Amino acid sequence: MNLAPLQALVQSWGGDLKQVESDDPLWDHIAAAPFSSWLGVDHKRKVIYYTKEAQPGEVIHEAGHVFASSRTPNFSEEYDFFGWEFVVAVKVGLVDEWLETTGNYTIGGTDFVEFEDMTIDEQSDLLEERVQHARSLGLIQGDEPMSIR
Repeated sequence: MNLAPLQALVQSWGGDLKQVESDDPLWDHIAAAPFSSWLGVDHKRKVIYYTKEAQPGEVIHEAGHVFASSRTPNFSEEYDFFGWEFVVAVKVGLVDEWLETTGNYTIGGTDFVEFEDMTIDEQSDLLEERVQHARSLGLIQGDEPMSIR
């Protein structure tokens, strides 16, 4: 997995990506992703940790918790930075990888639907709307994803 462009972007925002082993004792001291045992963040230090099992799209999602939300991961509004994730994926050349891991992302308020179950037109419309929403929050300026932390 080539995360070098994402690494450079994260570092430009004062953060870091660090690959670690799954048995590293540091896992006892960081916030692990709830649906994955191979991802975690240190929100305060702006570091995303991942093991070799992690997928690039998942790492981008965790970056959203760190750079596109002022709240810690347990209290962040993921839907607010969904469009930001897409723009980051485009910028670092990982859009296909991001789309692969976004399929089970649940959309909707009362009538939930998974992203992968939407038509391509519905997905496109949703991404356009979420990018505009992220722009309204200052997470994207022009075509550039921003860090708000």
